[in-house]
Parts: sequence; C-alpha cells; structure tokens
Amino acid sequence: MQKLNVKDSAEALHFASLLCYYGYFFHVTTNGAVQIKEDNELFRFQAP
Repeated sequence: MQKLNVKDSAEALHFASLLCYYGYFFHVTTNGAVQIKEDNELFRFQAP
C-alpha cells in the first residue's frame, strides 16, 4: 500500500476488487463472487 500511496482501506478494497474483476487474481474457493471483503479468504494470482 505504500508504493500505491493508498491510505484508506475502502480505496484498497476497491482496487483489489478491480484487480479481481479483471482477472489478475481470483478466489481459491469457487464461490463465483468478485467482491473483496475484509476477511481471511484466500486469493491466488493468475499465472501468465
């Protein structure tokens, strides 16, 4: 968060949701949801 200069957790959650929506990473569980929440759910980056 320091390199992106993100100071608000809501902004960080929105940015993470956009990255998930565009396929840069996805949920480990297959629930199909794209929204990111402040919980301990696992995510995985997509390999090129």
